[in-house]
Amino acid sequence: MQFCSTRGFGRDGAGFGLEECLMTGYAKDGGLFMPQRLPKLSVEELASWHGLAFQDVAFNVLTKFTRDHLPEHALKAIIEEAFETFSAKEIVPIVDIGDAKAKRLISAELFHGPTYSFKDFGQQILCRMLDYYARKRSRTCTVLVSTTGDTGPAAIAAIKDTKKLRIICFYPKGQISRLQELQMTTVDASNVKVYPFQGGGDDMDFPIKTITSDAKIQSEYALTSVNSINIGRILAQTVHYIYLYLKVLSLESVKSREEVVFSVPTGAMGNVTAGLVAGLMGLPVSKFVCGVNANDILHRTMLTGEFRKKDMERTLSEAINIQVPYNFERVLYLLNDQKSVKPLMEAMEAKGSVQIPEKIFSNLKKWIVTSRVEDVEMLNTIKTIQKHQKYLPDPHSAVGIAAAIKFANDEALQQHLQTPVSKIVCLATAHPCKFERAIRKALGDHFWDQNVLNGVDMMGGSAKLLLSLPEVNRPVFAKGQNWTERLRSVVVFDSDGALSTSTRSRSCSKLHKTTLGIFALGLGLTGVVVGYLFWPRSRSE
Repeated sequence: MQFCSTRGFGRDGAGFGLEECLMTGYAKDGGLFMPQRLPKLSVEELASWHGLAFQDVAFNVLTKFTRDHLPEHALKAIIEEAFETFSAKEIVPIVDIGDAKAKRLISAELFHGPTYSFKDFGQQILCRMLDYYARKRSRTCTVLVSTTGDTGPAAIAAIKDTKKLRIICFYPKGQISRLQELQMTTVDASNVKVYPFQGGGDDMDFPIKTITSDAKIQSEYALTSVNSINIGRILAQTVHYIYLYLKVLSLESVKSREEVVFSVPTGAMGNVTAGLVAGLMGLPVSKFVCGVNANDILHRTMLTGEFRKKDMERTLSEAINIQVPYNFERVLYLLNDQKSVKPLMEAMEAKGSVQIPEKIFSNLKKWIVTSRVEDVEMLNTIKTIQKHQKYLPDPHSAVGIAAAIKFANDEALQQHLQTPVSKIVCLATAHPCKFERAIRKALGDHFWDQNVLNGVDMMGGSAKLLLSLPEVNRPVFAKGQNWTERLRSVVVFDSDGALSTSTRSRSCSKLHKTTLGIFALGLGLTGVVVGYLFWPRSRSE
């Protein structure tokens, strides 16, 4: 199993190993890493996994991608440690939330990890893999993250106790929920730094891509990203699709290759890309229903065939606010002859729009249907599900549920399905306690205060504790600044512009060797530092 860039680098020949892909994020040609070929899932293999625990399914799936790159005992340890952090024994509980046109709607709760978000699945696996490789290299890896709400907290939770990772995380000020913000700003750890920025959810993506694509700085500081640009996130998230397929169907249905529909709240398209990978491996999926909010580039693309960027709109489902879903590039790669991805994405980056070729557009429509869900419809969905099913979805899950209901009730669309489906699995991607503003708006202050904030089950203890913890505040990345250059400096300097403690300790040996200065350390310090001291940034950072 080797990997290559979506834009062609490494596609022919030896390709790249998993370690290199995880540790660099972007390929050198600006593309995203993908397997050169996808492993296959047979009916017999799927049937043999029926009834297995989530951890066992995860090992069986991930070993198909890692067996040439990661020892089996290391992968097993990573998986066991990752899911020890989850509060639900079954990892992904499922809940019936009603019928639409006789189709069973199922909420798959992907929010029982340490930060109450489905992002915990990818981050707990990926960050442990990164730490494994960083320890193997005996150097610290610097992780850059831009978050629209859930990725940042999940990455910080996964990294803060690792031995060889540090994280620099960015979030759009005022555009994520207060609890999401507190999950980041209350972490006081030497290997965690968090910065707000003024702008839209994906405005920091370009500076991060610029820095991580710089071969010199990437090599010097071992930079990578754990946003869903990182192939490790995609691979880890294929697992919950396969596990859920096996969980919602009987063994007989699995053996007969019964198909299911997955409804996915969609922003950067990392989650649906993972599902598409599972489908192309052989998982019997009828359709992926992608629910988007007013930031609807994917929906507009599916209507017109034109992939066009537009200005960001504020919504109550902030975590899927996106202008350009960067994993669309991976979708093009998967559903295409692969050679046209590079010119298409370069045209998009240059012009802000590109027309999708008919062959690719046709393949897209075979797998994906979309639905735009405005805030009003999302809030009504929360009200309806809570009233009739006594079940509380978060605003993003409600976007997915609303899209699923519209899909199930679209008779014309149902007639075009190759085989009828009886189950629609709605991915519940976050816990409702993270989204106070939306829940108050949908159900009122009394419901929030009595049922969520003070409810026995709805507000997790660790979430409630955040409300009383002190925050670590750092200066905002303001509009008008050169974010790329400031980001470059942040990689080297801490928030006050002074060098970090760990850098100083490493630099001392460099200064001694090069006689750029002299110093004395220890109790009873009496020497005087003479000369000019140059403190270069440590490679181990």
